[in-house]
This record gives sequence, structure tokens and C-alpha cells, in this order.
Amino acid sequence: MTDVKEQWICIKFCFKLGKTAWKHTILKEAFGDNALGQMQTYEWFKHFQNGWVSVDDEKLLDDFRPEPQANMWQKFEIEGIVHKEFVPPGQMANRKFYYDVLRRMRENVRRKRADKWRTNYWALHHDNTPAHASLVLRQFMASTNTTVFPHPPYSLDLAPCNFLLFSKMQLILKGQRFDSIEAIQTESQKVTKTLTRNYFQKCFRS
Repeated sequence: MTDVKEQWICIKFCFKLGKTAWKHTILKEAFGDNALGQMQTYEWFKHFQNGWVSVDDEKLLDDFRPEPQANMWQKFEIEGIVHKEFVPPGQMANRKFYYDVLRRMRENVRRKRADKWRTNYWALHHDNTPAHASLVLRQFMASTNTTVFPHPPYSLDLAPCNFLLFSKMQLILKGQRFDSIEAIQTESQKVTKTLTRNYFQKCFRS
């Protein structure tokens, strides 16, 4: 709980400074895999917006519920999802794991988007979290001739997963409570299956 309270202090600090866009990124940089999830970060930020004063407030402590770790990677382009997978329970979402994710993703691009693979007419866009920006990953991209779009720091609003996919999931799953990781995975996949080609096209036009 001490680690969580430290993160609440950081969130309150962001609130005091009037910062909104980069608060979760800072938590990830400071606390790594122990950082609060993005949705929880926004929830606690709203607590302070709504008048909470102290991070020791008993109601705030009572309201805290550990967030199940059901991280999901999704890679998509204008025609739809190319690759998706969940992080296995107990697996850290570190650079080594992401390296393996990218290898599997490239194989799916080869199978599902053969024309683009053959002409190398595709590029990767991901944010610049430590796992994504590591030297090992950069060397892998260079050795495989994978074009990577640059992503400015503290710019969650420019990551398609954030303004397209996660926002859709939040809208549909908001207010629900899940008793298991499997339940989260099942419901989130139901959401992705509702996304049409037109939806992805609208995302990229935006």
C-alpha cells in the first residue's frame, strides 16, 4: 500500500501543476511494472479534481482495489487487427517479452498482409515506453528493416491504441467488475470483434 500511496502523491503533484496528458507515463517511468494502470491513474486524478485533499483519506484507501494484470498487445492497421496477444500471468511486460511479441507480430504481417510484406510497404507505430525504446529493440528493427514512426514523449493522445481501441473498451466495459483475468480477456476480445474496417479507417483518417 505504501507504493500505491507514493503514486497517489505523484498524481496529486500532477494535478497541482495542472498536468493531465503525461501523468501515467511518469508513473510507468518511476514505478515500472508496479505502476498503477492507466484507467486507475485517471480515476485517482478525478478524485483530486472532485475535492480530495489528502492521500491518507480513509475513503480513498477503502476505494482502492488492485487492478488485475491483463495486459494485451494489439497491432492493427487501416484494414483491421493484424496481431493480438495477452501477457501471460506472472510475465513481466519487459523488453525481452516485447521482442518476442514483435517477432510474432512480424510473422502475422507476413501471413495476413502478404502484399505489404513483400514490398515492405508497412511501418510500425508504438509509443516510447522503456520496453519499446530499448537498444535491443532498436537493433532488431534495424536488422529486419522495420520502419518505425517516431513518437513524441508524453503523447498518449497520438497512440492509436489509446484514442481508438482503449477508449472503445472503456466506453463499453465501464462500470463492470471482473472476478478473473479470463473474464477480462473474454470481454475485451468481444469488443475488438465488433470493430469494423470502417472504424479503423476512420481512426487513421483522424
